[in-house]
Amino acid sequence: MGQNDTIQASSPEEIAEFEAKKTAKAEEVAKPAPKFVKKTPRTKTIPLEEPLEWDGKVYKEVTFKRMKGKEVSELPVGESLIVLAAYVTGVPAVVIEDLDQDDFVEVMETLNDFLPRKLREAYQEMSEQVVKGRLSEPAQSTGTDTQQASPDT
Repeated sequence: MGQNDTIQASSPEEIAEFEAKKTAKAEEVAKPAPKFVKKTPRTKTIPLEEPLEWDGKVYKEVTFKRMKGKEVSELPVGESLIVLAAYVTGVPAVVIEDLDQDDFVEVMETLNDFLPRKLREAYQEMSEQVVKGRLSEPAQSTGTDTQQASPDT
């Protein structure tokens, strides 16, 4: 230490305040996590009629879990329903999108029950607009259509 260095001693009140903050923080860390009081089911498992294997793992079921606030704040908003289903279930999106048609429909219907209410409403509206748009658009010709011959009568 040099000659001009000074050491500031804390007063007993400052030391007591520091120790109280330190103890309060330690007690907060030691407390158990909050628990939900209402016994609403937090998960739902959908058994797959047609299990899939991908990357060395067999997927026989998809389990949905209700999210907590932190998970909702990290939702990939603006993504496809497949990405949201992957986020909520922990099943890779590539597996979700390759599900058998009946399994896929059941997973998407169940997803709706596990999205926050406002997000559910937004995606429902978006899905309806997409369906209406697809139904109202005329079929596009690809140029590879073959002309069917009509039987002569």
